[in-house]
Amino acid sequence: MRKVFAWATAAFVLAVLAVAGTLLPGVPLLLIAAALAPAAAVTGVTFFIALRAINDGQVSRVSIAKILAALGALPLAAKIGLAVLFAAVIFNFYTGTSGVVDEVDFLRAFAGNVGWIAAVAAALALGLQRRTATGQALHLTRRWTWALTGAAMLIGLALFAVSFTGLTSTVPDNRDVHRALTARFGAATWHPHLVAANLDHNAFAVYLDTADSSVLAAACESLKLYGDEVKRTPDLYAVRDGRPAFVRSCN
Repeated sequence: MRKVFAWATAAFVLAVLAVAGTLLPGVPLLLIAAALAPAAAVTGVTFFIALRAINDGQVSRVSIAKILAALGALPLAAKIGLAVLFAAVIFNFYTGTSGVVDEVDFLRAFAGNVGWIAAVAAALALGLQRRTATGQALHLTRRWTWALTGAAMLIGLALFAVSFTGLTSTVPDNRDVHRALTARFGAATWHPHLVAANLDHNAFAVYLDTADSSVLAAACESLKLYGDEVKRTPDLYAVRDGRPAFVRSCN
């Protein structure tokens, strides 16, 4: 388990560097992806190995009690660190997937998730190593098993509710498209209302902070030119209280 712990820790460090890279101006996305790709691969492998070792060489029907017992063998500082990291990862994920977000934000959210799984893999490896060194079996009382499993389920249900009940909303932006529109139509009367723009999924979506008909008409007049170049029809959305709503197409 020492090698698993070392590799998982290295993957965690790479993931943290990837998160930091998305927060620093001027860092190329390719460089961030180059650090994140091996981190994700190593994370998957080490997490699989740790689970298999904890579950007596099997990956089916993984014992929650054994996982919790392995984590319970961690030093107090490591447990506190995992709890703080979990809160940080949740915050990082929702700031990277809520509101006006671009490809850098999504990459930061993904890197944070990779870092969390790598940290859990390292924690499981360390916990199993400590249990083995002291000759203790991976066992928790049923009371603690149900209590911790119930707490994890409540957290999961809360996150599910936040994600899928409309409490959060995403306005997808693309930096290159946004910059191109700003460079070309920065002097237009509608441009101060530009919130986001992207060419995702063979569409041309433009998000404005108003549904005023005169602003929409002026935006369509300009965006039709750009739409002809990219061979896509501009679709305009009005963002109200952080939520986008389709208003018209610039046919």
